[in-house]
Amino acid sequence: MSELTLPPDSRAERLLARLDAAYFHFAAELPPRLRAPAHLRSTYTGMPGDEPFEGLSSMNPGVTCTPWLFWEFVQSLPDDRILHAAEAGTLIVLSSVLLDHMADGQAERPGETALLQQALFRTGVARFRRCFPPDSRFWRHFERLESEHLAGLDLELDTQTEPEKLNWEIFLEMVPGKFSPIVITMAAMTALLGRCELLTPIETSIKHLAIASQLLDDMGDWEEDRASGHLTYYLTRLAPPERWATVDWPA
Repeated sequence: MSELTLPPDSRAERLLARLDAAYFHFAAELPPRLRAPAHLRSTYTGMPGDEPFEGLSSMNPGVTCTPWLFWEFVQSLPDDRILHAAEAGTLIVLSSVLLDHMADGQAERPGETALLQQALFRTGVARFRRCFPPDSRFWRHFERLESEHLAGLDLELDTQTEPEKLNWEIFLEMVPGKFSPIVITMAAMTALLGRCELLTPIETSIKHLAIASQLLDDMGDWEEDRASGHLTYYLTRLAPPERWATVDWPA
């Protein structure tokens, strides 16, 4: 999915610019060793490079700009409520991206990545605590989606060592789990709206998008995945499972 385009000078565009500013304010307050990776695009893409990170609005909007994809629901909330929940949710999502990179062995500097992941996650949770009391229904969704995320990563690690397990059914379970943190932001928005019934269709939509995006990424990255020894569902379709269990992968 390409960069999000919004009507110029619109309320949605102004709020998205404020979300970018909130991220860079967070990054500026990090310990010195973490500020540099927080300002690099490669930190979140998992690909080598020294290009500067241009903000949350420059990433896949299905990952970092979810409220803007469901703007017709979200726009009735006051600006500050949208911004606070979006910031908290996006920090959680970015932390999950880094956790995915570490699980996949893509983190160039594992120590710094682990510390930045913790800073993102802890700050995101702290921001959500400002939005919701401990007894809010939101926290039940938060815990459920975080559990799904860990389960998805666990499945992925399992299939890397046992390729025969990576079938279509497991793929459909693994990918929505890995992308579950994206749903947290919309769980917050629907809770703030008092419209929790909206979460189910929104969650279904996000997870279908995640499956489609993962398939597209895996097709585009097949050469890199094969070279790095990272097995994907797409690669498993190109040779029998026992061929991927060998030291020398199929050509």
